[in-house]
Amino acid sequence: MADGRRYGITLVELLVVIGVVTVLMGLLLPGVQLAREAARRAACMSNLRQIGVAMHAYAEAYGQWPCQGD
Repeated sequence: MADGRRYGITLVELLVVIGVVTVLMGLLLPGVQLAREAARRAACMSNLRQIGVAMHAYAEAYGQWPCQGD
């Protein structure tokens, strides 16, 4: 340090980096939430489809719908 210069990061640079990261996270978060919601919706539809297929298989095997009275 003979020339009097200091090497390192200043407070302003640190705040700018934190601000940029915060903005990027703010832009990314809604997309992640939409993807999670779409995945939940797809899983729910798949479960409902499986229940329907199982009920039809039961009806074909036993000649009546499940939980049908006597």
